[in-house]
Parts: sequence; structure tokens; C-alpha cells
Amino acid sequence: MQSNQAQSLLIFFSLFSFASAALLGMYHQKEQRSYVMYWVIASVLIGIGAIFGAYTPKMPDIPSYEISVTCAVLGSLFFNHSISTLLGKKISLGHFGVYIIGLALVFLLCLYEIGDYAGTQYKPAVVAAFMATISFIGFRLSLKYFRESKFTLASALSITFLITALVWAVRMIAVTNYQVGFAYEGGTINGVIFIALLILSILRFLIFGGLIMEILERKRGLITQEFNQLKLDVANQKIAKSEQQLRHVLNITGDGIWDWNVSTGEVKHNDRWMSILGEKPNDMIFTNKDFKIHIHPDDLAMVLNHLESALINDVPYHLQYRMIRADNEVIWVQDRGQVVERSSGGDPLRMIGAISDISSRKRDQDQIKDLAFFDQLTNLPNRNYIKDRIFRAIQESIRNKTYSGLIYLDLDNFKNINDRYGHYVGDVLLMEFGKRIQHAVRPKDIVARIGGDEFLVLLEQVGSSKSNATQMLEQIIARIEANLIEPLQLNDGIQAAIKVSSGLVIFGEEVAKFDDILKFADLAMYSAKKDSGVSHRFFDENMQAEFNQSINLVDELNEASELDQFYMEYQPIVDRNQECIAFEALARWNHPTRGVVMPDDFIPFAKDNGLIVKVGQSIFRQVVNNHELWSAAESSRNFSIMINVSAYQLLSPGFADQLINLCEIHHIPIARLSLELTENVFVSDVRLAGEVMAQLQNHGVQFALDDFGTGYASLKYLADLPFQYLKIDKQFVSGLGDLKANEVIVDAILDLAKGLNMKVIAEGVETQEQFEILHAKGCGYFQGWYFGRPSQTLQLL
Repeated sequence: MQSNQAQSLLIFFSLFSFASAALLGMYHQKEQRSYVMYWVIASVLIGIGAIFGAYTPKMPDIPSYEISVTCAVLGSLFFNHSISTLLGKKISLGHFGVYIIGLALVFLLCLYEIGDYAGTQYKPAVVAAFMATISFIGFRLSLKYFRESKFTLASALSITFLITALVWAVRMIAVTNYQVGFAYEGGTINGVIFIALLILSILRFLIFGGLIMEILERKRGLITQEFNQLKLDVANQKIAKSEQQLRHVLNITGDGIWDWNVSTGEVKHNDRWMSILGEKPNDMIFTNKDFKIHIHPDDLAMVLNHLESALINDVPYHLQYRMIRADNEVIWVQDRGQVVERSSGGDPLRMIGAISDISSRKRDQDQIKDLAFFDQLTNLPNRNYIKDRIFRAIQESIRNKTYSGLIYLDLDNFKNINDRYGHYVGDVLLMEFGKRIQHAVRPKDIVARIGGDEFLVLLEQVGSSKSNATQMLEQIIARIEANLIEPLQLNDGIQAAIKVSSGLVIFGEEVAKFDDILKFADLAMYSAKKDSGVSHRFFDENMQAEFNQSINLVDELNEASELDQFYMEYQPIVDRNQECIAFEALARWNHPTRGVVMPDDFIPFAKDNGLIVKVGQSIFRQVVNNHELWSAAESSRNFSIMINVSAYQLLSPGFADQLINLCEIHHIPIARLSLELTENVFVSDVRLAGEVMAQLQNHGVQFALDDFGTGYASLKYLADLPFQYLKIDKQFVSGLGDLKANEVIVDAILDLAKGLNMKVIAEGVETQEQFEILHAKGCGYFQGWYFGRPSQTLQLL
């Protein structure tokens, strides 16, 4: 771009700025919004600056360039001040004037200093830096205004400020690195930059204009809304006044009006009353006796009592009861009335009222009650219903000195049925199961489904003594279990043999709280479920003690994890030459009162109660903090440390990053760590496990599959996950030399590992004979008491 073209571009820039200022000023002349006027001032300053910039070469006698860029900077400041005004920031004109004059002086000082120090050609870089900074501030202000106002155009305006800041930043780089010179000197880069700035200015003007329209439109909407609300308030006042005048009439007016002459007994009705009762419209006069005939016999006494109270005591008459239509259909009505006339002595003379047919509403209420108190799948009572009945049974048992019983039933294999055949078949199973239970119990016993595959059977007042009640519950549970011997017939010829675990509790005066009764039955049920040899158990105090102990153990494990009460013992792992190549870190719990607790006594409990991640973190801290261990590792041959990790911990968020950071903090060579995953609680998300293992493997960590052959793992896990070791479980090693089956299993594992190019560690090697057999079969690594027992000190073989 030549210099004359640059001059033309700057002149066009100036004309556009003046035109946009004029348009905004004319359009918003009546409104005179301060933020618009600041924008107009900004546009005028930008226009003046562009004019001086265009004619700088022709005005050498005056500082036209300095005037040009100062106007541009001040114009940009006014743009920002316009947005600040929209944000509600109140700055007096005097303070703002001092601010911009001060900033202009700072800007000019920087401009002249750079010119003197670095050369005149770097002045545009100073201008670009100031303009980029001011534009970025404009972006921040616009973005804040968008977040507060939610105007879409405010977001677009912030984007134009941001792009403008970036363009000025590009210009600063071009001036400092490529010496593109002043805008009026032309050049391709200058041309592209100032065309971009022109386009951005046009877009900013259009967006700001649209934003103003959007602001005004919202304000008009709010004004209209306030005006409509004012009109509505006035109308409501008039309505309230009318309602006050008519309230007496509305209180007694309904669908079917009746007018009772108390002294004569004559009752008049309107057409709607006759229609509700199915009477002919021409027979609109009845006597008091005719009215009584239409009331349901079971509700007649109640209605007459309410009428008498209204007549004598002048209390409101308002109740619901049943009436019998002319066609003998029973309907529900809502009846309300009022004595409107009395004698001078206060005797009632006339009473007016109205009835409404609420039969449909009653049916809806009954349906809602069914939804609230009955299970929609099995049509059995639900938790809410049986809870209410248990409360009643408690009161009856206490009052009559008797005992009641509760049976808590849980299907043992329901999840397998659901997973294998789908939820529809699972629903059919639940319905059939409910029917089987109902057929086994007495008609007065209540069977309820309280959720999922859990059912309750309530037996009220089953005995005058605990022994009698126990005998009755034994009979009922025996009948239930006998009814479940035959497989359930489900859809499409599917048969399901089911097993149920049941907990039974006797309650009366000694056990008389609902929460305790349900908790005791639940504890008994879980006790039966854990013992494969029984199908049901009665609650006893030992179960409560075990439950309390488990609760205490949860607290103690939490405390142990926080206080790092775990310590490690290390068992050597040797190669075929019986040289130590690794140690397995085995956790022990130094319990303050129980002494040393072995992992089999707390690790499974930690897994079942969601504490395994916390416990595992504490164990890892113990390993990396063992300075004696890592000092020995540095001073001797490079052995690795194998640590057991639960699948739950492996899949916990951030596990890999946490382990890497822990090793870096303690200056532990992470490549010396190997992690053992136990097969019997294997991975629920194989893809995620693979990603975590790959991340750690990139840092040198190796993985072993522990207890292979005893749990849930499939060959697919071995193919999908990056294991380097298989550990043969000690139960297969212990029978070597005596049990042929164990040798076949060991041979199969060794062949499998060889095919997968994996190393094998045999666990539980306790005799020389076992070692020699495994050695002869080609096993590469060994672990067991034959080579060394677990110890807090390292046994380097």
C-alpha cells in the first residue's frame, strides 16, 4: 500500500468516525443517554486523530502525529468509559477529565522518551501498546457487562474489543521486529492492519447501535410491565371490593342449591341439585324426610349432628358424605350451608346451602392413596403402608401384652436374573415372588414390598409370649421357604430357582420402636445372607454387638488412615537362583488396643465400607516414608517393591497423578515400584484401568495380577491390561506333589503366561520340594516362607 493509499484509508476512517458520531447523536438526541454521548465523543476523537494522521506528512510545522495518536488514545478511553457507565460506575466529569489528561501526559512522555532513546521509528510501537492495553480493558468491561446484563450483543462487543487488542498487539510486533513504520507511510502490513481496524470499528459501531436498541427495548418492556401491573393492581382492588360484598353469597353457593324452611320442613332445590341426585326437574320441593332418604345410612348420623350444631350453636356447616341417587348410585358430595334467618328469640327459621358432586375428586384421592401406600409393580403395600401398620402393631402389642413379628426377606440372586434376562423378566419375578409369599402366610398377615428385591411380612399379635411368637414365625418362614422350592415360571418358558435370605424379629413391649424393629430385622437378614449354611435367622443381641463393632471399626479405620497407624512388613521374592529381586510390602495395622491386626481382618472390611482408598493412601505413605528401605535399595542391588492396590483405588480419580507426585516429593524412583491387583475384586471399568496403568507404566511402574485363578478375572483382562507378572495363588502351590489337579492348574498357568510373554511368581512356597517342582516346570520367581518370612527389616538373600 502506497502512502497516498494510506492517506485515503485514514481519511475514510475519519469520515466514518464522524458519520457514526453524527448518527448516534441524532438518533438519541431526545434520550441523551450519557453512555451514548461518551461513545459519540470517542468517535469524534478517533475521527480527529485519523485526519491528523492522514495529513501528518503535509504539516511538518506542528506535532500532527502526536495530536493524531493522542486523540486515538483518548477516544479509546472514552469508548471504555461508555461501557463503564453502562456498568453503573459513577465517575464525575472532573475526575474523569483529570484521569484522561494525566494518562495523555504519561502517553506523550512515553512517546517522546522512546523517540529519543530508541528512535522515532519506534513511536508507533508505543501507540500500539497503549491501544492494545486500552482495547483489552474494553474487552474486560464489555465481558463483565454481558455477564451482568445477559445481552447477546454485549458479548459480541467484547469480542470486537478483544480482536482490536490483538490487532494492535500485532502492529506493535510488526513495528519492533519488522520496522513497518508509521501508518501514513503505507506498506502492505500497515494496510492490512488498518483495514482490519476499520472493519472492527464498523462492526463495533453496528453492534453498539444494536446494543443501545436492545437496552431501550428492555427498558420499554419493563415500563410496560410496570404499567400493566399498576392496571392489574387497580383491577384487583376493585375485584377485592366486589368479593367482599359477595363473600357471604359465595360461601353458601355451589352446584346444587338447597333452601330449607326449618319451621315447616320444606326444602327447595335448583335444577343442578336435582341433576346431581338424579331427580326429575319438576319435583323441586322436598321435605326434610325426603332429604334424609338420599343420605347414605352409614353417614346419616354424622350429617344430622352437623346440622344440629349449625342450627343451635351457629357453627359453620361444612362436611363431605355419601348420598344415594335416584338410580341407587352412591356419590360423594361436599355440603356447606348457613343459617340466614332467625326469630327474635334466636330460633333458626331458614338455612341455605349447596352441594357439589366430588365423586371424581374422591376417586382421584383414592388413586393417590394407592400410589402413596401400594407398590405399583406388585400391588402389595409399600414401605409407607407397612410402616403405619407396624406402628399400630406396636401399640396393640403394648396394650394387650402380646408379641408381634416381622420378617425381612431379600432375594439372593435377583441381580443375576436381571442381568441375564432383562428388567422386564426381573419385574415378573418380583410379582411372582410376592404371590408365593402371600400364598404362604395367613390372610391377616401383611406382605409388603419396600424396594428393589426386599419384602416384609408383618404378623400382628402372634403370641402372648416370646416363645409362642417365635414358634409362629418359624412356621410361617418354613411355609414361605417351602413355597419357594419350586422354580418360578417366568415369561417365554424361563424358569428361575430362587433363594431368599430372611431376618426375623419379635417385638412388643421390650422392642417398641419402628426404626429398631426394621434395623434388627435387617441385621438378622444380612447375618443369614453371610452364612451360606442358613436361609433365615432370628435377631439376637450378638448381631447388634457385631453391628456396633463394625460401626466402631469404620471409625477406627478412618482414624488409623489419618494417623498412619499402618506399618509394613517385607517378604522377599527370589529368582531361579534364589537371589532376591523384589520385596512384597504387606500391610499391618498397629491397633492401639487390639495390637497387630493382619490385613485379612481389615482390608475386606475397608473395601465393603468404602474406606479402601483412604487406607491405601496411608499404606503408600508408609512405603515412601520408609527411609531405611530406600537407603538399602540404593546401597545394594536394584530390587523393586511390590505393593497391593485395590481396583477401587486404581480407578479412584487422580490415582496415577497422586502416586507420581508422592514419589517425586519423597525422591523415590517410581520405576522401582510394582503394583499388584487382586483378581477376586477385579476391575469394573477395563478401559479406564488400562489408561491409568498405561500412564504409570510410562513412568516405569510394572503390574502383577495377584491370586490368579481364584477370582473373577477372564483371559480378556490379560489381553486388554498391561500386566507383566502373574502370581500363582498359594492354594495351588500348597498341594504340589500330592494333588494332580494342582499340578495341572500350575502347568496351565505357566503355559498361559509363556504364551502372553508374562513372568510368573509362585506364592506360598514353603518347602524345598515345592520349589524344586516349580523350578523344574520353568517358574521364574518364587515367594514364601521357604525363602523368608515377612519382616520389618529387609532380608537380602
